[in-house]
Amino acid sequence: VWFTGGQLAPAFHNCASPEQQQQQDDDEGKQQYGDLNAWMELFGAEHRRSWGEALGLMGAKLFLGADLPDGMEPDGTMSYSLHRPYGGHGKGYVDVLYADQDLLITRGNSGTLHVMISNN
Repeated sequence: VWFTGGQLAPAFHNCASPEQQQQQDDDEGKQQYGDLNAWMELFGAEHRRSWGEALGLMGAKLFLGADLPDGMEPDGTMSYSLHRPYGGHGKGYVDVLYADQDLLITRGNSGTLHVMISNN
């Protein structure tokens, strides 16, 4: 498994867009799980980085080739990519032993067995 990037985004409760979520929150008079305003307040606020955070970001850029977001998009998303991804590189692997919609069983190259069950 190679991790090459990803995206952080708010989870909208039964809505297809931030605008629909905001309208639903306004109609119900309360904030639902996935409230865009709370997300932006938590992750979008400017803050001064500590020396440790700055060194961690420098390490991610140097060793992983990380492209990190400078800020948040208007819809609340933040995307990143890793040009020198962390992971396999030919040294590790995961075999899927069993998979269906409720259960996933895998075994790693070192013999580690993982059993994952869906909460649906």
